[in-house]
Amino acid sequence: GAVENGSFRLRALWLNGNRDVSDDGVGLIAPVAVQHLEFLSLHSCNVGDAGCLAFAEAANDGALGAGSSSPLQDLSLPKNEALTNQSMEHLCRLVAMSPNLVELEFSSSSEPAQNYERRLMESAASPEFGISWRPHNIGDTSVFIAFQSV
Repeated sequence: GAVENGSFRLRALWLNGNRDVSDDGVGLIAPVAVQHLEFLSLHSCNVGDAGCLAFAEAANDGALGAGSSSPLQDLSLPKNEALTNQSMEHLCRLVAMSPNLVELEFSSSSEPAQNYERRLMESAASPEFGISWRPHNIGDTSVFIAFQSV
């Protein structure tokens, strides 16, 4: 079936601990994530303002087409110390334009995220949207990719 004809859809991508991903890598990943992924985990990937801007712009650029929405349901960004208030502004835009996004995750030590919790919740397009403040113990660099046959 699906294996023989190569009909797979990328659903989830974990790039945890890959600090070289940084904002430059997120600039490349964000359009794909917003258009195709359901889950993206970027723990300890050195994401900051430019990376968060890339997510907001990808959600806003109309690449999904009229009447379409991003399938992205969960964006995980713990242990990205470069997140600032400007990053949170960009993520508020992403949340407002992403009706399927139900979870945005940060480390509990992310002060900008804590300061913007109410604004993020008010911006949410999905009534099921939530923010996680779980501490994470991410050690080794990891990459995990999940596919679904279509």
